[in-house]
Amino acid sequence: MTKDNCFYLGLITRPNGIKGAVSIYLDVDSPNEYAKMESMFVEINKTLVPFFIEYLQIRNRGQAVAKLEGVTTEAEAQQMVNMELWLPLTA
Repeated sequence: MTKDNCFYLGLITRPNGIKGAVSIYLDVDSPNEYAKMESMFVEINKTLVPFFIEYLQIRNRGQAVAKLEGVTTEAEAQQMVNMELWLPLTA
């Protein structure tokens, strides 16, 4: 998957808790439309890496908390801060 086939969803802003959850900013018009997402791509070293979402809680003004499969510690979540989130243009 490349960015040409995707749209920019948002950004990981900080770790949230000690079990690997992250706070994210959803840079979209209607964040609530994304509450049922099952996966998303995270740009790591210029490569889009797929992550399944264990849970996603939409908060106010585009803020959300997500638990990504495979991210289990605060240190792992901290390494993902400022990484971009992407979704495919087509399902």
